[in-house]
Parts: sequence; C-alpha cells; structure tokens
Amino acid sequence: MLDRRIMLALDVFGLFVAIATLSVFYKQQNFTVLFLLVIFGLAFIGGALVLVLAPPISYRRVHWYIDIRDTAGRIASVRKETTLVPRQRNIRSLVDRHMSVVGGRIEDFKSSLGEIHGPHVEGGSLTAVTLLKAPLPVGKLLSKSLSMVFKDAFPLDSESVSWTADHRYRELGLHVSLPEERPARQVAAYRFIDDRAEELKDMVQVQNGRLMELIVWRPKFGAKYVLEWEW
Repeated sequence: MLDRRIMLALDVFGLFVAIATLSVFYKQQNFTVLFLLVIFGLAFIGGALVLVLAPPISYRRVHWYIDIRDTAGRIASVRKETTLVPRQRNIRSLVDRHMSVVGGRIEDFKSSLGEIHGPHVEGGSLTAVTLLKAPLPVGKLLSKSLSMVFKDAFPLDSESVSWTADHRYRELGLHVSLPEERPARQVAAYRFIDDRAEELKDMVQVQNGRLMELIVWRPKFGAKYVLEWEW
C-alpha cells in the first residue's frame, strides 16, 4: 500500500489534470465527456479528503483487566489490551495517555510490542510511549498488551475504575477481579457525557461478587465510562 502522502499527491495531481481537461471539452461543447470528467473530479476530491481526515491508526477494541490481589486494595495487576489497524506506513511508536490513580501510583510498565519510553506526566496523568521493534504493517489487525501495577489504588470501601474514550473504538471492556475474601456487595456502572450521568444497568455482569465486567459496544467518543463497587 502506498504512503498516504504519495496517494494524496497523486489525487491532487489527478484533480489538476481533470480540471485542465474539463476546460478543453467545455470549449468543444462535448457535454457527455464533460459530465464524466466532473464525476471523476469529485471522486478525486473525495479520495483526498479521506486521506486527510482519516486517522493513521484505526482502533477496534480496548479492554482493561484489573486484578486486585489483596483485601486492602494495595496491589493490583493491570493490563490494557488493544486491537488496532495501522492505516499508514512508518508508524514507529504507540502512545497510551490518561492513566492515573487517586492517592496511589502506577509502576512497572511493559508493552508486548516494544520498549516503554517514560511514563511521563501530561496534564496530571501518565503517558507511556511504546517504541516499536519494527514499523507496523499497514492494513494488518494487530494486538497490543500494555501491563502495569497499581499500588495503593483501592483503599476505600467504595471504589471505581474509569476510562474516557480517547479514540473511536468498536468495543470497550472494563474487567475487575476482587479477592475471594472480599467480594463486592454492590456494583454499578455509569457513562458521563457533558456533565450528564447515565446508569448502564444492562451492560454490567457480576459473578459471585468477585468478577465484574462492563462491556460497551461502540463507546461514544469523549465519554467517560465508570465501573464502581462497594466491598
């Protein structure tokens, strides 16, 4: 597949050629050919707009897995599983933003696709950059696993995990596993959009008070999704 910039240049060149040809046939009053050239010109414009506006990476699924190991909520193993499709060549890094815990910290970042650069503080939250072992293959469905450890993140009787849709995904999953000795007594989930809260009753699954899941099909871009529990 050609680089997006080359394809855009070809589209622009083709558009100029089409415009020049249009003027010739207009002077000759050959309106049938003129109509066809207009159609081709619109197609060139559409292709150029797609190349300019389309993101370099198409994201499909994002699932967070939080395994709280102890009853005090001091240690939790966390994984962010993402599936994506690169749309342009020479992508050599992937960025994960907006990671934070209230009153705790995040350590031991690891990525399945390369080495971690950072994390760095950005706007009050952490950003981790994966420096890839090789450029991502264009058009191929890929999976990336980002693992980390939350420390002192869940010390209260009422806790929650949340995620804000920073890309347009097809599916979101928040999965929380609690210790057998301290299951959840109550579980709820919410979506926040423009300071409006909506409870997501039918999207939450709970098994034995220990495994909690929130699955959302096509999460709204920019919305915040929250899975909360009392234990």
